[in-house]
This record gives sequence, C-alpha cells and structure tokens, in this order.
Amino acid sequence: MTLESVLGENIHEGYHVRIFVHNGLNVNLEIFEIALSENSAYNGVIELVLDKNSSANLTYIVVPNKRTPSFSNLRIVLNENSSLTTRTLMHRQQVNGLLLDRKSSLKIDAALLGKSERKIDFVFDTSIRGLDNNLLFNGLALAEDKSYVNMRAIGRISRASEDAIVDIQAYAYNIGPESKAIGSPVLEINNNKVKLARHSVSISNISEEVLFYLMSRGLSLEDCKKLFRAELVDKVITKSNEFVRKDVKEIFDFLSKADHTSIL
Repeated sequence: MTLESVLGENIHEGYHVRIFVHNGLNVNLEIFEIALSENSAYNGVIELVLDKNSSANLTYIVVPNKRTPSFSNLRIVLNENSSLTTRTLMHRQQVNGLLLDRKSSLKIDAALLGKSERKIDFVFDTSIRGLDNNLLFNGLALAEDKSYVNMRAIGRISRASEDAIVDIQAYAYNIGPESKAIGSPVLEINNNKVKLARHSVSISNISEEVLFYLMSRGLSLEDCKKLFRAELVDKVITKSNEFVRKDVKEIFDFLSKADHTSIL
C-alpha cells in the first residue's frame, strides 16, 4: 500500500491516519510527504497497529521545504509475535513505539539530512513490555553548511518486561565548521531481567582532507555533499529494501526538478 501526499502553494495541512494490520497478514507500506511551496507544511499523525502474528515493512519519507517546518508523529503498537521493519528519511519527527505481549520485534533505520540553515529534531521513544521482545534502532545523521541536526533515541524497558533485547545506535557526521549534528542514544532499564541492552554513539567531522581528495578528482564541493547524502540515503532506504527502490528513485527524480525541495 502506498500513501502519497503533495502540498502546493501556501497550504498547511493536518492529518491523522490509522493503519491496522490484521492477524497473520504480511504487508508492505510506503508513505511519502512532499511540501512543494516554501509556505506549505505538514502537521500529521500516523498510527500503525500490528495485530498478533502479523508483520510489516514500512518506508516513510518526508521532504519539507527550506523555510516552513513540517512535523510528523509516527505511533507504533506491536502485539504478540508481530514484527515491523521501518526505513525512514525524516525532518522533524517523533516516533513512539510500544511493544506488548511477547516475541514482538521493531527495527528502525533512520536517515536525517541537514542542508543550508535547516534545523532538524528527531525523537525516537519506545517502551517494551512483556516477554522476549526485540528493539533495534540505527540512526544516521548528516549536517552541512549551517544546519543543525539533533537525533535522540530512547529505549525503555519496563518492570513488566523480561528477556528483552535493545540495541540503539546513533551516528552523526558534519560537513563544514558551522554544521552541528548530535546523536543521543539513551537506555532506561527498570528491571534486571534483560537479555541484552546496548547503545552506542559516534559523532565525527568529514575532514577537509577527504573533501580535498574528492575535489582533486574533479568533483565540486556541492558534488561531494551530494555524494555523501546519496550514500546515506542509499544505506538506509534503497539497499535494504528492493521493492521501494523504483518508487524512491522516482520521488528523487521528481524533486530534482524543483530545487527548493530537493533533498539530494
């Protein structure tokens, strides 16, 4: 199933969508939000509930404009023996997850791209209850020019949880002295019946030596930035999921024709 929404001039749109995946189903979901005008913005909520023994693959891409921020809230509830794999390319977003019952699994791959003077706030906050549940988060952030990217990822293990696995990883990269990318993984553990709890963070600058090397091979500075952006998106979105490769390419080709919305 694909949900696609494109905003034109001077439109501010709010929405609330609820998706329920019934018992035993396996579905593929694609959600694209694109703001064409500098004065258009989204403010939306998407609820995704997986029933027992169901699974889903979700690709969620939000493309804001340069001036007016959009905000999206993705709420996830997983019931017994359900699993969700999510690949997301985001701007301002909050993701809230709740793993219930037993043997549910949530895997999130998130890419955050900061360009120009854009400010990006991303919050991932998920609670685990029940027995033998898995939570995996992998976040990649890239800030360039004067942009600011703040990626916070929180995994909470409640007192009602047993044998949980939580692995939260955040990687942030900066291009240029005035860019700022921050990764903040957090674990909140409220009992000692945990199978694995791990978090890691890496914040680094793409050095001038690397940029000089690439530019000495004929690339401009803007070409170098596009190369890093494309690699980040490819790692999170396309390489890991063949069925969305064609749709994502079409979206990016469309955006390249409108410079103020192009993310690559």
